Amino acid sequence: RKGVLKDLAKRLLKRAIASPGKYRALSKLIAHELETKNIILWFKNSMSGYDDSFPKDWKYDFLAFNSANYGGMKTDRYIKRNVRYFLTIDRDDVNGGYVLNSDVEVTMLHTGGENVPLSGEYSGYVRLYLPKNAVLDGDFYIEPNDDYLVAGKIVKLKPGENLKLNYKYELPRTIFDGGTYKLRLQKQPGTNDHYSVYVRTTDGTSIESGSFESRENTASFEGTLESDLDISFSVISDKFPPRLVFQDFLDPDTIVLHFNEILPSSAAIDSLNYKVSDLNVKRPEI
Repeated sequence: RKGVLKDLAKRLLKRAIASPGKYRALSKLIAHELETKNIILWFKNSMSGYDDSFPKDWKYDFLAFNSANYGGMKTDRYIKRNVRYFLTIDRDDVNGGYVLNSDVEVTMLHTGGENVPLSGEYSGYVRLYLPKNAVLDGDFYIEPNDDYLVAGKIVKLKPGENLKLNYKYELPRTIFDGGTYKLRLQKQPGTNDHYSVYVRTTDGTSIESGSFESRENTASFEGTLESDLDISFSVISDKFPPRLVFQDFLDPDTIVLHFNEILPSSAAIDSLNYKVSDLNVKRPEI
């Protein structure tokens, strides 16, 4: 049933050769499809980034979600996937260094119908690739791999169903030294997944990044993963004063102030640090 591909390839080559005026457009299309991993190549000895090989000796954070359909039919076309990654970086006051706790949530949705062509129950095997020495909680099959921690699980989805996979783990401390954090998001060829990454660092720090949208010690990244992507940020000392987020008026004599970070006690109770202004300019007599 796949014999049609041979005949199709012959016709494509014949049409391409007979259309020299479209060579430039064709070359741009092929280059784009290679970059976005809709086309991958096989090499006897890998020499390029177009074979979907994973990086060797990668020293930073790494995340790749991969699913394989083993149930037949073509239900992959109906599976929508969304990956959310939450990372918390805290100081280890006892042993020194930093503790990095991660929480990955993968949502899979079967958008096919019961009577839609080539739809049906999805039977798949999913893998999450993590840095080699990560410590993972949960019931997963840990595959033998020299370079990464690979957590596998069998999943089944009927048309219209969705499921959530949760992975909680602690990253190796060698990934972050207190300065620069890097993350490789590895795209599975042929997919169009949405990735969200949310980061929180310790109080008293700020995040600087050209990849993340940052606000003091929190940062986020969101987007459709069109190709393999490296994102990073640097952690510096907090250079911003405490910011008033909102206030509650409990009664005519009490206002409760909520700040974006913990205030030192001496600063919080010092009345000279506060000023109450009447902003009711329309009725100044009140």
